[in-house]
This record gives sequence, C-alpha cells and structure tokens, in this order.
Amino acid sequence: MKSDEVEQFDVEVKQTLSVAYGELGVPEDAVEMDAFVFRYKEKNGKISVRSMGFFDFINVEVRAYVKDGALCFADTESVYALPLESLRGVQTVKKTALFHGWNKELLPNDKSFKPYHVGVNQYETIFCKPYYILEAEIKGEIWGVYFPGYELPTLEALTGLHAQQKGD
Repeated sequence: MKSDEVEQFDVEVKQTLSVAYGELGVPEDAVEMDAFVFRYKEKNGKISVRSMGFFDFINVEVRAYVKDGALCFADTESVYALPLESLRGVQTVKKTALFHGWNKELLPNDKSFKPYHVGVNQYETIFCKPYYILEAEIKGEIWGVYFPGYELPTLEALTGLHAQQKGD
C-alpha cells in the first residue's frame, strides 16, 4: 500500500474525481458528506426500509453545498438540488442504522465518532444510532435524504435546520 504505484493511482483517482466534480459545477469548497442509499417499500405514504442482509443502508459519499437558493448533493455523475424553501425539517430516527461502506479518513471506532454511537459489529457491519432524515416538500410530495448521525452538524450548518425529536 506504500508503493509508488499505489500512490500514483491515488493521485490519478483524485484528479479524475476533481475533473468530474468540476464538470458538474461543484464548488471546490463543497463539503464531503455521507448519505444513505437503501431499498424501501412505500405503503400508505410511509417509507419502510428493507434489509439487504447484514445491513440496511449503503453509505455513499456526496459533496454538499448551497448554490442559487438550493441545497445541492453531488456524486460523480449528477447533482441533486433541493430548493431551500422546500426543506421542512430534520427528523430523528431513534433506531440503529446498520450500513455498509466507510468514507471517512478516521476509522469508525475513532473517539470523534463516539458521541454518534458509531461502531462495527462482528459481521463488519458499521452502525450508528440515531440516524436522520432531511425532509423536503416538492410538488406536494415529501422527499427524504437519509444520513448517519455524525453528519448532523454538517447538515445543520448548511441548512440552519436542527433535528426534531418525535413529538417536537
């Protein structure tokens, strides 16, 4: 892992990502943030997360930023923009999120993640409790962006919204 070839590959990957984000118009100061992708079932307007075996969510890295009155999330292929006026709140889900994929430089067991109850179980599945849903209302429908607890400060800083507990 310390070879010149690996270091060169790492440089090339970073350059390719930079070009991709540049072509999408993602600002250089966009924040790296994790978000959850998952299978779900909708019934009577309620979203039910469907398990994928040892985990419920796949943890993906996006770039998050505010531009032209919208909260934007970008991956290397697309930008998803939620108008700021569509944002309705951040809901707290007081359940454990089991997820696959780790995108941070620090390991999940680093002390900085302790306040977010992040850990790794015997199956190498990462977990945190609680997790959160940023809700937006677009054309009369409620949409949600699901994310791990350790990203709450990032989302609060970008939106000015604060997490609501059930019953708030």
